Amino acid sequence: MQGLADYAGRLYAEPGMQELLLWLQDEAGQDVLLLL
Repeated sequence: MQGLADYAGRLYAEPGMQELLLWLQDEAGQDVLLLL
């Protein structure tokens, strides 16, 4: 799971990804946060 966390960290650093992850969090509840 560490690789997934690193991948998520790199995605989060991309422009616009914060907004996308916030939208996904709204859609999927807390599931997205558990992945990070």
